[in-house]
Amino acid sequence: MYVAEFVTNIFKKAIPRIGREIPGFERHDAILTAVETRSSSPLRITRDHQSLQSENTPGLYPAGEGAGYAGGIVSAAADGLRVAEAILGED
Repeated sequence: MYVAEFVTNIFKKAIPRIGREIPGFERHDAILTAVETRSSSPLRITRDHQSLQSENTPGLYPAGEGAGYAGGIVSAAADGLRVAEAILGED
């Protein structure tokens, strides 16, 4: 996967800086460091009520805040569990 150089440069500068503020953030054995944002989606990606798949893109399971199905970390986690159960056929 190609990532623009300006993006990787920003992360190379930001991660050590955040690591000085949050102990443990800048771990040498980390596989991925992700960004938490404080925003909610202004739209909702429609999904089928039964399968929880996108109504117009089969195989896509919109979930959580970014897709408009949650309003915070706990509700996003709960929605993620619902979608995982739907994918596994355990609903």
